[in-house]
Amino acid sequence: MPTTNYYNSSVTKNETRRTMNASTSVSPADQKKTQLSELEKMRRGGFWFRKWRLVDMDNLCWIVGIHVLAAFAPFVFDLGALIVAMGLASFTGMGMTLGYHRLLTHRSFKIPKCLEYVFVYGGVLAGQGHP
Repeated sequence: MPTTNYYNSSVTKNETRRTMNASTSVSPADQKKTQLSELEKMRRGGFWFRKWRLVDMDNLCWIVGIHVLAAFAPFVFDLGALIVAMGLASFTGMGMTLGYHRLLTHRSFKIPKCLEYVFVYGGVLAGQGHP
């Protein structure tokens, strides 16, 4: 499409578009249909019918692995392991809420740098990605 200086010309942008559309004989509605964004393709195709990326495969392996390990839990039950699991659950919960959300997102309170690292590490252990 040739460049047109619309400030010094009597030709408008709409007239130029109409001329270009008439020469290619494609309606604007057809142009919009052919130019779907990647997000729109994922919405229309659904989750399962789109191309899977590496991140999707990582998440799938993580979720399946956790459930496979949970299936073996009744056979290897130990009271000490339950106490450690409860401690880690509370530590990672505080890491998500205090470390990621309140501290990094909102900066709603100030703590020493070493304690900040501890809370953020709890968020990392929760599997929430990098800070």
